[in-house]
Amino acid sequence: MKHDACSIPEYVDLFTKRLASLGCTFNDNGFPALESNWFMHGEPHDMVTFTMRNAPYIKDRGRTLLCFYSSDRRIYPRFDKIDQNLPIYREFMGVVAPDLTVTPDMDVEWQKEIILANQLFIALLGAQGVKIVQNLRIGSEESLQCLSNTPQGIPCATGTLGCARTKSPADTRFTEKLLSVRPSIVYLYGKEDDVMRSQLELTGTPCKWFHDAHQRMKERHSEKQILIV
Repeated sequence: MKHDACSIPEYVDLFTKRLASLGCTFNDNGFPALESNWFMHGEPHDMVTFTMRNAPYIKDRGRTLLCFYSSDRRIYPRFDKIDQNLPIYREFMGVVAPDLTVTPDMDVEWQKEIILANQLFIALLGAQGVKIVQNLRIGSEESLQCLSNTPQGIPCATGTLGCARTKSPADTRFTEKLLSVRPSIVYLYGKEDDVMRSQLELTGTPCKWFHDAHQRMKERHSEKQILIV
């Protein structure tokens, strides 16, 4: 398959057939029924992207949450190699649903198709014994229904890399997602966002923030300089 947006319908068709063969059911919009027992239990000590899984600061994969908060060109190969990568995913405490780009300015049906591809991917992992975490990434308000297949009270995650900080408390899109899913906890990857944090507190949603790889490497470099001095 080509690694571009034109391949998304192919992934959707292929993964849907695979899940059906595994006995998975689907809602009226074609989204897989995510089973509660597929989701990760316990709190990870760390969180890392697939491409940085071998970083020196990752000490215990069994207590690390694996995510895909990176460019689309780094995510597409994971769709092609979903079976080959299963042994890698099983080494980690849990895996967050992929983050293929969805933006509010896209055609709504195209947004839903991309989100569907992301969720079919994580359903395939869950159905084969890999513990999973739902990704709260959606596009416009019309795509919020794409999270309706998510059980309440399960762990979720979201990334802030490449995103501008939320400018106003009046922007309630994040709050709407929290109220829709009612996650047990949200794991956040990237730079901190004060408005997002306040909305998490307002909805009573526990959270844990993890610095991204670039920040982690900077921190390690600074620590080494201090030791040298």
